[in-house]
Amino acid sequence: MQRRKMLAALGSVAVGGATAVSTGAFTSVEADREVDIEVAGDSSAYLGLRKAADGSGDPGANSDAYVDTSGAEVSFDFSSSNNDVSGNGFNPNAVTEIDNLLEVQNQGTQSVFLSVDTADLDLQDSSGNQAGVGLAVVEDETASSNLNDNIAFDSRRGQPGRWHDRRSDHRRRAGNRPG
Repeated sequence: MQRRKMLAALGSVAVGGATAVSTGAFTSVEADREVDIEVAGDSSAYLGLRKAADGSGDPGANSDAYVDTSGAEVSFDFSSSNNDVSGNGFNPNAVTEIDNLLEVQNQGTQSVFLSVDTADLDLQDSSGNQAGVGLAVVEDETASSNLNDNIAFDSRRGQPGRWHDRRSDHRRRAGNRPG
């Protein structure tokens, strides 16, 4: 009789243990976790955007005249109200390329892929005609590198905005920043 009680007891323990261990279902879990996220201005974000510098490290003439970094976001002013230039706009029916406007710098730890979608831009010339803008697609395969690039404006009627770059085929690796 003792043997049956012992077998019954061991059987109950085995079934109870298997039930406790093998069931993967649960009703609820509550867990506290922390995450720290900060939003930074364009110049100090993981993908830094700032005025392109000249050889001495100061903003170049083009970036100084057309790029505004006074707020948290970079903006461009090619309008006739820009007091830093004497012109009033781009030539009609032409592609105008402006060098060294913006420096894009990977300030993160991983490689990034940057593309610019110009579909939502609504640009018009002084006559109200649709004008296009073309921007390069930049592929940066290295961390801690930067790229100074140009922007081309296409004011030809009926022509989509296009990038005009003598050095590449719409994709380019960003090189390391000069010493």
